[in-house]
Amino acid sequence: MNVLDQILLAPFSAFSDPLLGYLVGSTVLAGLAAVLSKLSLAVADRVSGGEARRSAAEAQSYQTLSMEALVAGDGAAYTACNRLANDAFGRSFFQQAAMAMGSLWPAFLAAAWMDSRFWAVRLPLGPIEFGPMAPLVVCYVAWRLVLGAAAGRRKMRNP
Repeated sequence: MNVLDQILLAPFSAFSDPLLGYLVGSTVLAGLAAVLSKLSLAVADRVSGGEARRSAAEAQSYQTLSMEALVAGDGAAYTACNRLANDAFGRSFFQQAAMAMGSLWPAFLAAAWMDSRFWAVRLPLGPIEFGPMAPLVVCYVAWRLVLGAAAGRRKMRNP
């Protein structure tokens, strides 16, 4: 564990300016956490066999059927299909939420490590003073957005 601690501390001490080192270290740590989060999400999706995607497709299919039944004036079929669509949507929603929550463990692990090392750090940025987690949270969100956009572009090129 000491080796891992030294590896994680390296970006924080790479610069002579402590503020710059702290910001760079937080950015690197957040990037590592974001990559691990995306990998965790991919593993969870692989393990679940794409069940959330199947449930979402099922919900869409039942919704289309319910709309067709409504247009045709078949109230009983509309109600039955709509109920099935709602059930499938609920399954899909909670499966996706569970996978998303399960992918956040690296961020919490990074925050716990930062807290154990830098709990007393206060960042005076202008007239406001921030705690040690502020850069980590901002950088983590930014990294997740960047990784999500990159994954979206990759999917667009390789449908």
